[in-house]
Amino acid sequence: MLIETAVMDRFPIGYTAVAGILAGMLMAAASAHALQAPLDYGQGVNWACHPMKASDISRQPLRLTVVRPDLSVDSVIQYAQPAKQTGVDIFYVYPTLDLNLYPGFTAAEKIDTASVQKTFRQQAGLYAQFGRVYAPYYRQVNLGVYAFAGAKDQADLFDSAYQDVERAFRHYLAHDNQGNKIILIGHSQGSEHVVFLLRKMFDNDPALRAKLLVAIAGGSDTWVPPGKRSGGLLENVPLCPSRDSGLVPGCVISWRTYKAGTALARPGSTRPCYNPFLVGKGQFFRAFDTLAFQEKQYDFGYRAAKTLKRYIMADPKTPVNFVAYDGMYSADFLEQPAPPAVGLMIKNIQAPGDARVDPMANGGSNYHIYDMQIVQGDLLDIVKEMIARFGPAGAIHIATPRTGVFAGKAFRSDGRFVKTRTRAGNRSGNL
Repeated sequence: MLIETAVMDRFPIGYTAVAGILAGMLMAAASAHALQAPLDYGQGVNWACHPMKASDISRQPLRLTVVRPDLSVDSVIQYAQPAKQTGVDIFYVYPTLDLNLYPGFTAAEKIDTASVQKTFRQQAGLYAQFGRVYAPYYRQVNLGVYAFAGAKDQADLFDSAYQDVERAFRHYLAHDNQGNKIILIGHSQGSEHVVFLLRKMFDNDPALRAKLLVAIAGGSDTWVPPGKRSGGLLENVPLCPSRDSGLVPGCVISWRTYKAGTALARPGSTRPCYNPFLVGKGQFFRAFDTLAFQEKQYDFGYRAAKTLKRYIMADPKTPVNFVAYDGMYSADFLEQPAPPAVGLMIKNIQAPGDARVDPMANGGSNYHIYDMQIVQGDLLDIVKEMIARFGPAGAIHIATPRTGVFAGKAFRSDGRFVKTRTRAGNRSGNL
């Protein structure tokens, strides 16, 4: 509604006129995308992260600092650089960063690479401890496509954006996979493309499904027939069972986070989950139907409210440092009966005198932009256990907490390091 109001403010000529303008712009956007040459993923410039780039995050030692309520350091976890080949690869797709409200896509020359790099480090940087990380740039749809595009135009634009992601993934499979296990990670629009990738390439390919350790689809809508884990958005790739039921490989972890006390609602009517044209393009197995399907998400073991494992965020001043807050939040997985909806509900439980600044204090009631940070501690544990149980031998590198490093109050109240070091890299060149 806020987005809709913003657009109406920019076009004070009536909704019908706005709709006509947007329809013309959608046609122009789709044509412009078709005219652009396909991105060449044999070129380093088209990857935000790739093992062959000097700036690849897995070439740098990662450091996670756990901060106490008085801002002193509880421990520093150093993640050793993994071997060049661990038998596990991570393929990451970033969320919507183009907030333009006119429905369209991001042209290649308009991709905000700095924002992509920052988001990549925040959401997927710590997974470099497990293996090689691949993160392509792609010409994503912008925010307006979610709110204002008609179903067919929305499907056409999503499909165009997805073609870049699939092209990058096929290049990775052909040139880099070498039989490795695969972890897919996405958030928001990135999760849409992860699901599209699962449907188009994994769902009916048993050999490729056997390579999938887990697909992490943060901030996404997922649905199944009642009592089932597949047969909704995907035909054969299942959603992961409850955390307390144990881990199984080759499944999808999806979730959405909200402030505790928020009244949940079904997905809005313009969301891609309802779009039948995406089914026609092969991106979903079945579109969401509130009569035939139910929303299903991962509970992370929080079916009863308890303290969140660990909130993890990137230090904004360096690509290799991360900050963790323990004991700041509780989490409770809610399955709301009416209207039927699910979500992971987060509550701040800081005690008086806790000097750490709540990173989500101004986040409103929908914590979508914090989806990854909130459960990152849980996810890292899950991925580590999945690799140990279902991955190749020797893929796990044990990280030992080192207490006493940076003794005393090494952080400001906003969680940033007082002193940091970083290494320069580059983002060009052939692969």
